[in-house]
Amino acid sequence: MPPCLDNLSDNVLHCVLFHLADDIADLLHLSRANKRYNAAVLGADNAWKRAYELSYGSLEQLPIPVVATVTASSHHPAVPLEPQTWLGKYKDRLIEHGFKRRQLAAARLLKAQSTVQTLEQQVYRLAQTLRQEKQELKRLTDLLATLRAAIQSEEVHEAHTYWVPTAVTRAQGSLVVQAPQNALERKRELESKVAVGELECTKLEKMITAR
Repeated sequence: MPPCLDNLSDNVLHCVLFHLADDIADLLHLSRANKRYNAAVLGADNAWKRAYELSYGSLEQLPIPVVATVTASSHHPAVPLEPQTWLGKYKDRLIEHGFKRRQLAAARLLKAQSTVQTLEQQVYRLAQTLRQEKQELKRLTDLLATLRAAIQSEEVHEAHTYWVPTAVTRAQGSLVVQAPQNALERKRELESKVAVGELECTKLEKMITAR
């Protein structure tokens, strides 16, 4: 027994020994907890390392920069990391890949918006063209109706001029058949006008069908 404990009573000695045993137990408990903590950290470290290698390949293939600074976006300040460890490199790579993915998503969104704008402009122009074509179709339809009415009126007029003398003479019961002067030429002229009118009608019908 140490000399400093010779003069102590048994009760005091028991108390001191009890506290020493309690402190030793606490130290042992802390030692075990520290070992468990180190084991947990090592396990997590190995898990992160395995995940990194599965995602990006072996760590030995990556250069170790002295300082790694990754800018997440123009609105956020630079984030300094610790690239000397594989975990720092993994975080660095994750942030960098996330930034690239956001850039690609923004570029795709901008391209889609530009495409939609272009399509809207094309639809607007096509709608204007369609309105103009409908107006032109209505105008051509009205013109065709006018030409047909004019042709019918001309046919009626020519028929009246050509056939009235003979019809009147027949209605009166006369044996003398009267006919207009130069009847053959008048007939040819009438047939020519009818043919021209039919060609005009056919042309207008084709234009309307094409539109």
